[in-house]
Amino acid sequence: MKIFSLTITKIGTKVAFAMLLAVGGLFSIFISITTVTNQRQAEEEAVLQVTEKSRLLGTTVEVLDRSLRSQVATYAKVFSDSLTGQFSVNREAPVNVAGKPVAALQLDGKALNLNFDIPDGFTARTGAYATVFVREGDDFVRVTTSHKKEDGQRAIGTLLDRAHPAYARLLSGASYAGSASLFGGQYMTHYAPVLDTAGQVIGVLYVGINFTDSVRLLGEGIKSLKLGQDGGFYVLSARPGKDLGKALVHREREGQNLLDIKDSGGQLVVSSMLSQANGLLRYTEPGKNGAGARERVAAFSTIKDWQMLVVGDAYLDEVTAGATRQRNQAIGMGLLMVLILTALLAIIIRKLVAHPFGNALRAVEKIGGGDLTGKVIAASADESGRLLASVQTMTDRLSTVVSQVRSSTDAISAISSEVAAGNMELSARTEQQAAALEQTASSMEQMNASVRNNADNALAAQALSREAATTARLGGDAVEQLVAKMDAIKASATRIADITSVVDGIAFQTNILALNAAVEAARAGEHGRGFAVVATEVRTLAHRSSTAAKEIKLLIGESLDQVASGVVLAQGAGGTMQDVVAAIIKANRTIDEISSATQEQAGGIDQINRAVAQLDQVTQQNASLVEEAAAAAQTMNVQAQHLAEVVEFFIVPPVSITVAPPATRSAPRLLHASVKAPIPPSAARLRA
Repeated sequence: MKIFSLTITKIGTKVAFAMLLAVGGLFSIFISITTVTNQRQAEEEAVLQVTEKSRLLGTTVEVLDRSLRSQVATYAKVFSDSLTGQFSVNREAPVNVAGKPVAALQLDGKALNLNFDIPDGFTARTGAYATVFVREGDDFVRVTTSHKKEDGQRAIGTLLDRAHPAYARLLSGASYAGSASLFGGQYMTHYAPVLDTAGQVIGVLYVGINFTDSVRLLGEGIKSLKLGQDGGFYVLSARPGKDLGKALVHREREGQNLLDIKDSGGQLVVSSMLSQANGLLRYTEPGKNGAGARERVAAFSTIKDWQMLVVGDAYLDEVTAGATRQRNQAIGMGLLMVLILTALLAIIIRKLVAHPFGNALRAVEKIGGGDLTGKVIAASADESGRLLASVQTMTDRLSTVVSQVRSSTDAISAISSEVAAGNMELSARTEQQAAALEQTASSMEQMNASVRNNADNALAAQALSREAATTARLGGDAVEQLVAKMDAIKASATRIADITSVVDGIAFQTNILALNAAVEAARAGEHGRGFAVVATEVRTLAHRSSTAAKEIKLLIGESLDQVASGVVLAQGAGGTMQDVVAAIIKANRTIDEISSATQEQAGGIDQINRAVAQLDQVTQQNASLVEEAAAAAQTMNVQAQHLAEVVEFFIVPPVSITVAPPATRSAPRLLHASVKAPIPPSAARLRA
């Protein structure tokens, strides 16, 4: 789009080219959608065509199958009706069939083994073939037939294959009908069980119709059918075994096994169709001789009774060739219509758009040159005419504005000079106030440091008083414990005095007893002399015990007096310690109050300090704003002069303009801010 804007300079050509791109784009979208839709529809129709033809071919084969089944059933009834009588088996008199002894199958007592007149006569009358089997154990042996092998000999003595689909049904007493390949030909066969009087299966009656010619004619018809240029129909064998996938009918590969055919992705095509039995398969065929891969579509259906797969296969581009030609023709016609429409639009746009815009362009270029005296005439009332009228209106208003700007620039210059002078005076006052605030802030910082030092000392005194109170409490507790111990010692001494009194009493009584013993010994004379010696010793010991008890009692009495004095002193010390603890607690409370008051005083000074700092900050901001206002006034003066020079570029007609005189400048005042104002970037200079 940038290249388009640079290379094309006329708006009419741009609009025409844009219309061409728009119409071409819409046409391309339409063609793309139509192409996709038509291609999809063509593919669906092609697939439907292949599917319908394949289904029709399968229906033809099914009709032939039903016709042959009906015909062979009729012939089987004719053959069965021709053999009237009672069937039986004579195993006592076997008949040699093809060199092997075989039990004789009899009809009313007559052996049917090797009796070729019956099947030959039936073949001569109807053209159908007949065979009679006799049961030998679990096998059925051919004993007579009108079939001849490729070498011309009769097909007798052979067994019915146990894998044959008729075998199990015959053993159960049921009939079977179906197609089979026999002796190099295609036959529609019918097998019917032969029962004896006991209802046991003893043999089989067979009738077969050769429809090889019908299959050949059908195959030629299938090969003659074409789908597109190279597509067509073919028939594959669906019979399990070595013939699975064999091409029964094919224009190029008839008789070959096609199971190894793969698409470009390595998928086995025929195996996929045989496994699905019925359906549709789209695959990509690898390129041949250097050609590119091509997509194919195959519709297939299985004829179970014939065990064959009918396939309709074609190249997708061939069956959709007609739709492709129609699409290409539509694209060519559409392109031609787009070119014609674009040419017509270019002529119309040039007349209706390009010419009026050219007039507007010339008028605007004149305005761009500074000439506002020109006149633009609108020749029409449409959008282009209104555009020209708007250009003229813009010219008139711009002329008026330029004239007013010229008259106003002088007044703006004078006012800006007065504002600059007032700002300079206000800036000086603001700087003085800022210096005073800085001194106040310094004094408050010193006071704050002193108060904080007092607060720290009060906290230290508070801690010491709390430690003294704790120590005094511990001393009081120790004195109380000492008083308690002294009381305990006094009680123990009192008990010891009581004990010594008891000992003194015992010594006194012992002395009395010893005295009595001495008196009694003296009365005894010579016989009591030894007892008198003992009594004397006891008396001596009692006297000594009494003396010692008195001394102990005296000592204990003195101890009790001293303990009593100690108890009195300890009680006095305990009372004194309690008074000391109370005084220390009171002093601690007083120190706490002093510390709290000091902390509150420090907090108040901090608030004052912050307020002073905030006031200093606001003053600094005011000073910065004053400087900015002064610079802005100076800049406004310069810009006013520059604007006057710029406006001189325009040429305008003479206009009478009235400009209001500048307002009288009032004395500048310093405003004290009550809130914290945002700090402009230029305030950093004043702070530095």
